[in-house]
Amino acid sequence: MTRSVVLFSRENFAWLSMQEIIPELCSAWLGSARPGVHSVRVVCVDDCSFAEASRAVLESDNVVLAAFNFRIARLVRFSREKLRLDFRLTVHLHGMASVAGWPLREFLGECLFAHDVFVTTCEVDAQIWKACAPHAQIEVIPFTLAEFNPSAQAEDPGPVREFSFVGRVSPQKNLHSLILAYAILHRERGGSIPPLVIYGGEDGLGSPNMGAKISDYRSWLEQLVKRLGLSDAVVFRGFMERAELNAALSARNHVLVSASLHSDENFGMAAFRSLSQGMPAVLSAWGGHHDLARYFPAGQTQLVDVRVTDAGPVLSPHEFARQMGLAAESTRLSPAIPEHYLGERITREYLRLATLPSDFHSNEKLIFSTLAERVNESRARILADSKDPMKIFSGYADPLARPFFEHYAGGAKAGVTTQTGVSHLGVRPVPWVESEGEAFVVNDPHRGVFRAPLSDEGLDQLYRWGFAFSDLPELPNLQDQASATTTLRQPS
Repeated sequence: MTRSVVLFSRENFAWLSMQEIIPELCSAWLGSARPGVHSVRVVCVDDCSFAEASRAVLESDNVVLAAFNFRIARLVRFSREKLRLDFRLTVHLHGMASVAGWPLREFLGECLFAHDVFVTTCEVDAQIWKACAPHAQIEVIPFTLAEFNPSAQAEDPGPVREFSFVGRVSPQKNLHSLILAYAILHRERGGSIPPLVIYGGEDGLGSPNMGAKISDYRSWLEQLVKRLGLSDAVVFRGFMERAELNAALSARNHVLVSASLHSDENFGMAAFRSLSQGMPAVLSAWGGHHDLARYFPAGQTQLVDVRVTDAGPVLSPHEFARQMGLAAESTRLSPAIPEHYLGERITREYLRLATLPSDFHSNEKLIFSTLAERVNESRARILADSKDPMKIFSGYADPLARPFFEHYAGGAKAGVTTQTGVSHLGVRPVPWVESEGEAFVVNDPHRGVFRAPLSDEGLDQLYRWGFAFSDLPELPNLQDQASATTTLRQPS
């Protein structure tokens, strides 16, 4: 019989999504137990001594990391280096794939073996991890909704009541581009569209992987809403308890919208929940959103292409607005979870992983690629200079970050340029570009600060970077670009 121990820590609950994801992971693993075939024990390392946790590992063939932090890493190292225990390690990567797995490299080092298994929740994370560890055993197993009951979902036969964003109020979620897209649609439809309601609290984290710290993003967004003339159409609901939020959304027909360009967007739990309720969604073609569009019914999810530029990833607010307009006319489907995401299938997958044949006595180490080595070296240089343990890349323009962005965008390349000397009459910068002296100054809350000459060539540069668009209409209160720009600043 195979014996599995699932290790987790509440320290990882600092990310609100982990408060839902980790308990459901543990529950799914418990559900994979079969008498005489597979036993499962869940251990929170916060609630027991190191000796007790070590004993649980000693009694197991399969050690599952449902979360990862220093305490869990120390336990694995001790078990493999000091106790010389033979077991398979099953690692839920969460956001580690898109940073080349540096926490695993940092804290486990030589303790990772070729017979270990790495679990991602979407195809692009699997591709990234394969690029970082070419010979690793990789499995794509998504999350599920353990409490989902289709018959309990409220019926609302009426039209779409709102466009709903659910998540952290963070520049990583690209809410300023979402609001700009909504402004375009609002202008085109003469205001006869549902409101945009933003559910979630501000996290103040900025973009840790880029070392970009930011504060007062919500206030900045509220200023943007005011300048766009949308104060009566865009509503900030703030943080709501999960049960209250889920009940409110399931009772109202809505279009779930997310223009997220978060570098660890490997699933999309809020979108998954709304799609399971039969709601339509408009999402960035980014990370785990690709899988949602693949497995839910055709047409329920509209993806807006992401372009990778020398200044980082970007999407067209005009195209996002167009897709929002189409989704607002769509009909709610019957609530259902596709087979790919069903809890029963996921527990079967965990049982399969736990009982995989493996040569535990093999001491073949996990080999990392040149890309992963370069990320590791870059992080070491940045850490020595800035002392910021979370910073990995120099910014969104860092060429080393580009391969990860291209994977998340589904292989998109920059590839869009303008020709020198063409007419720029229809090209307008986004509202967070201002003119200072002889320069355009971009002050993007997500991607940072950029400068370009105040000329047609500079406008071409803004266009290539995704800070100006040929299809951006003239919007209320934005005729004077300089007066329409806020003063939010962050490191370039």
